[in-house]
Order: sequence, then C-alpha cells, then structure tokens
Amino acid sequence: QQLEHLQQVISVYRIPPEVDLQQLEQQLRRHFPDWQQERNQRFRPLQQRLPEAAEEPLRRWGQRAVGQSQPAPPGCGEGRVLAMLDGPLNSGLAVFSGALLDYQSQVPSAFSARSSGAADHATAVAALLVGRGQVAGLVPGARLHALGVFGEDREAGLHSRSDWLLVALDQLAGLEPAPTVVNLSFGGSGSPLLQRFLGQLSARMTFVAAAGNDGREGVRYPAADPAVLAVGAVDVRLQRVRLSNSGKQLDLVAPGEDIWTLDASGQGFFASGTSFAAPFVAAAVLLSPPAAGQLERLAEDLGPAGRDDLYGWGLLRLASCH
Repeated sequence: QQLEHLQQVISVYRIPPEVDLQQLEQQLRRHFPDWQQERNQRFRPLQQRLPEAAEEPLRRWGQRAVGQSQPAPPGCGEGRVLAMLDGPLNSGLAVFSGALLDYQSQVPSAFSARSSGAADHATAVAALLVGRGQVAGLVPGARLHALGVFGEDREAGLHSRSDWLLVALDQLAGLEPAPTVVNLSFGGSGSPLLQRFLGQLSARMTFVAAAGNDGREGVRYPAADPAVLAVGAVDVRLQRVRLSNSGKQLDLVAPGEDIWTLDASGQGFFASGTSFAAPFVAAAVLLSPPAAGQLERLAEDLGPAGRDDLYGWGLLRLASCH
C-alpha cells in the first residue's frame, strides 16, 4: 500500500507456519538492509462495561471532576478539530445530532467488524467527546474525524494491527486543517514503525493514549511512545483505579471509572477503563494546547507531591467554555 502523505510504501506478508520467523528476519535484514521491517502487532480496546446504575448524580461526575460544573454548551470547541483512531461507530444516534462527526474505515473489507457490540467502544468514546443530550460531551462543538482501525476475525476477535494503524496515520497526515489532538483508546505491544511516524506527526498534533488496564507497572503501546501522552484512570474519589497501569511513562490521569456514555444501540451504560480516561485529556488539550513543559503547571497534583508513577503530573482540567 502506498502511504501518500507519509511518503512510504508498506507491504504485509503472510508467513508459512513451517518457516522459522527469527531466521527469516535475520536473512531479510542481511539481504535488504535499507528495509525497515517488523512483526505486525495487534492492538485492542482498553475498556470494561458495567451494568447501568440508577444514581443520576454519577452520570456527570467525570465532567465535574475536570471542571465542567454544567454541561458544555453546544458550541464548546467550535472551530477546533480533533480525531480518534478506534472501531466502527454508529454516527446516526440522536446523541450525535448536530455534531460535526465523520467516520471513515481504514480496515480492509474482509476484516470488517460486524458482530453485535463491535461498534460499542468507538461510539462510547465519540459520545464522550462530542455527544449532546443523553451524554454530556466534553467538546460538542468540535469537528471529530473518526478513523476506523478495528477489524474482526474468529481468531483474534475485535482488534487493530500495525498496518491498519499506519494507513490511518497516513490519513491523519493528509487532513486539512490538521487535528489539534488525536485520541487513541487502545493498546498493545511496541512498534518501531508506528513510533517513527507518531514522532513525525507529533510536530503537528498531540497524541493522547490510554495507559492500559492490566494493573501493572509499565503502560501499553502507543501510550508508551515518547511522542504520546499516556493517561491513567482515577475514580470518583480521585484515587487511582486499581486496574490502571502505572509507571515512569505515565503522564496524566483522568476520570476512568463509572463514566456514563452510550453503546452503538443508543443504550446508556457506565464504562470503566483507561479507554474512557483518555478522551478527558484529549478534550483538555483541544481547548488549551499545552506548550512543551507546561503539563506540570497545568495539572492538579494528585498522590505524592510532584510527578509520580501512579498519577503522573496529575489531573488536567478543561478550560471553560461558558
């Protein structure tokens, strides 16, 4: 595939099971030293779904925690552009009525995700960002480019791959005007190719990614990329959610437990996971892009004084839209 905007060509090969992959890689590097090659990695949405609760006050606790005491007005974020790399979504829901939302799949049709629930994750993330009405979107007036990077097969279920993500990055590179911020609510293993182009594009846009839900030290990729803001999750008490990954690469935390949003059928539910913390930081960066080195000054310190491995620099609040 030609990546026009990144000025690259990528080729994906299926390797016969009897081939020694490590030996093959060594041979290719020896014969084609100018090629950059790697194993195609898989990436998955970083979410959990909880039963709907009855407590109405809980439905906006995350928005209040980041400074939106009242639902954002419809024009909040107007004139600004953001993007998300995620799964298929249902843009026809009433929650997106009036929203500047467009969706484009980057996945080959043979891998299209069609199962029940395949569009729930992306729909939930998009509703948090630009939803109106049933979900109080953080920046409902912004334009959101949603690029579908999740496919599906019997072996792996819902997932993305390095090559699909590279195609999506090429699409991002061609957007005019370029998005200010890009939300990445998924995680997997590291990829030198992705790191190369995330670093290249980070000069024009800020990437925000979910840290991971393994409850371990060390964040998932792409949150682990030096060019990406890694976001962990806190609960209503602003305490770290137990399953939220931590470590030296963690930059910030945001509400990520019992977050009210919608699935692809329009059904409301309380979602948990760093997938749903990342949009809070993406919205904050969209409204007030921090200059290099400003995170320490802009974030509300949580946990031990200064930056720490459980909370990063702390909680980033949203600029007022009122």
